[in-house]
Amino acid sequence: MSKFITVGEIVSLWGVSPSFVIKKDTNNIERFKNIKKILIQKEDEEPEEIEVLETIDYEDRVIVKLKESPKEDLKNYIGRYVVIKEEELKKLKENEFYIYELMNLEVYDKNGKYVGKVVSFISNPNANDVLVIKNYEEILIPFLKIFIEKVDIEKKIINLNKTIDEI
Repeated sequence: MSKFITVGEIVSLWGVSPSFVIKKDTNNIERFKNIKKILIQKEDEEPEEIEVLETIDYEDRVIVKLKESPKEDLKNYIGRYVVIKEEELKKLKENEFYIYELMNLEVYDKNGKYVGKVVSFISNPNANDVLVIKNYEEILIPFLKIFIEKVDIEKKIINLNKTIDEI
């Protein structure tokens, strides 16, 4: 069974034709270009495939015009997610990760002391990306080699090469 990865969220309707606006949640700028179908998922239900007539890229959003109105009222799609199958993701280089892979990884400092779990990722194109770690409090750790010794997706851990006091 395929695992589905969120690449956007339907945030509003658009115009009078069967269209809606998707807030993109992907770094792949080509993701919504020339697509013919999209998968829309409500929470953990199986995704629904919908045929696309046209897409219009607009900054961090994309307008999707549908071939025909779905059976359900289009307003009911607001808040649902646009997903893709995990196997459709492009392969990354060594030591590159998708954000969803980092979520819930356990973080340990250089002495093996438990720091917390990754609860969020702050993407910052003008500076450093940041891991948000939560245990008793939130700790922000720049996602840089000088702080991160190893990310092990299979073991679900991140080892830091410093203690929290050194960061």
